[in-house]
Amino acid sequence: MNKKEARTVRALFRLYLELGNVRLMKEEADRRGLRSKTRIPDNDNPSGDRPLSRGHIYKLLNSTLAVT
Repeated sequence: MNKKEARTVRALFRLYLELGNVRLMKEEADRRGLRSKTRIPDNDNPSGDRPLSRGHIYKLLNSTLAVT
């Protein structure tokens, strides 16, 4: 994980602690311009770098919380 991705993840968890609601988190993440990770596969067609979806936020929260 690079520094930009780490900042995004930390910001999302702070929003979760502050707001406690994924819908509100999504709205605030959009307002702040938080975006998904950019991926460049072997065929050099980048993907990602899009606004975070609620599903993506749920998945991030669940996968990270499951590890702890």
